[in-house]
Amino acid sequence: MKLVHPDIEQHIDFSAGEVWQLCIENPTYLYALATSLVIQMGAGEGDFVLSDKGKEISLPATAQLVLDPFTLNPTASRTVTNKLLAALRAVAFDAEHLQQTTEIVSAVQRYGYDLLDALAYDFETTVSEGFAVDDVLKALKLQIELPDGDLPSRLVEYFAVLRELAGTRLFILLNFSAWLDANDTTRLVRQVAYDGHCLLFIDRNRLSDIPAIVITEENCEL
Repeated sequence: MKLVHPDIEQHIDFSAGEVWQLCIENPTYLYALATSLVIQMGAGEGDFVLSDKGKEISLPATAQLVLDPFTLNPTASRTVTNKLLAALRAVAFDAEHLQQTTEIVSAVQRYGYDLLDALAYDFETTVSEGFAVDDVLKALKLQIELPDGDLPSRLVEYFAVLRELAGTRLFILLNFSAWLDANDTTRLVRQVAYDGHCLLFIDRNRLSDIPAIVITEENCEL
C-alpha cells in the first residue's frame, strides 16, 4: 500500500509488517493535519490518499486511527459489530442451535404478550411480527473485552481483533509517544512486524529506529 499527501513530497510505501513514522515538529501544522485526518476517517473530505497496486482504496475502510489509549474499544466500530452479529447469527441457525434459537425467540415474544396483557390497556397493543433472532442478539449488547495488561499488549490485541473482524490493514497512532517509552515502542514494533500489520505513528516527537518522514519546525521536509 502507498500513502500520500499533497503537502508532503515523500510518500510512504507499506508492506506487511512495516512500521513508519510521520514526525511533524511544528505543532500548528500537526494540529491542522491531524484535524483533517480525523474528519477524513469519519468519511469526510481529506487530503490523504491510500492506494494499493496503483488503485486508490478507501482510507476509512482500510485504516483505523487511534487517538488515545482510552478508546481501544473494538465494538465501537460498526463493521466489527456487524461482523460479530453475522457470525453469531450463523451459529444460531446451525444444526446444534436451531431448536434453541427458535424456542428463545418464541419465549421472548410470549413474554412480551404477557407484559402487554398485564397492562390491561383499553387500546390494542401487540408485539411486532418482525421480531427475530437479530433483535435478541442486539439486546445482548455484545462487547469485545481486551485483556488486562500494559499498553503495547492491549494495542496488539486491538489490532488483531480489527484485522480479523473488520479487515483493517493499516493502524495509525496519533501522538502515542506520550504513552509509550522506548522499550514499549520497540516491543510494539516487533510484534506488529511479526503479525504482519501496517503501522504509522504520527507524532511530534521523533521515535528512534523507525523509518520516518520529518517535517521540521520551519516546515522543511527531511
